[in-house]
Amino acid sequence: MKKFLYIFLILLILVSGIWILNSFRVISLKAWGENIITKAPFLKEYVQTSHAYNELMQETTEIRKNYTTAVQERDISNNELQQTRNTIQKQAEIIEQLEERVKELEADRYSEEERMMKLVKIYGEMAPEEVARIFSSLEDDLAIQILLNLKENKAAEILTSLPTEKAADYSRELK
Repeated sequence: MKKFLYIFLILLILVSGIWILNSFRVISLKAWGENIITKAPFLKEYVQTSHAYNELMQETTEIRKNYTTAVQERDISNNELQQTRNTIQKQAEIIEQLEERVKELEADRYSEEERMMKLVKIYGEMAPEEVARIFSSLEDDLAIQILLNLKENKAAEILTSLPTEKAADYSRELK
């Protein structure tokens, strides 16, 4: 029985010594255990070492960083897309307003042309002497527009009825 007690005391002292050395990091039981496991070929495949764990953690960290970057880039792209949509909407509104304004101007031009043609028709039915008398008090641009839209025979009759100087001015403008 004494042998048993001696063996037990020796084992207790050895285990306590190893435990104390491990606690003060003089030796590393973990590294020693990993070394034994990684050298056994059939266990190496099933047990991850701290090195493999660290690599996995680095990959995880990298993936998280990439994910965060991708999310930030997506948010920036979404903001830019929204700004572009807003710009397109504003430009579409401006285009719509411009189209409405063009329609108004075309309607005004049409009615202006219609009025001019009506005026030309009236002057076309009048005697050339009467037209010449009226032309002397009209603005030159208006008189020229009327002459341009009248039939050539009627315009010639009116020009011959005008004073020579005025007829020459109108002729130069008609050229």
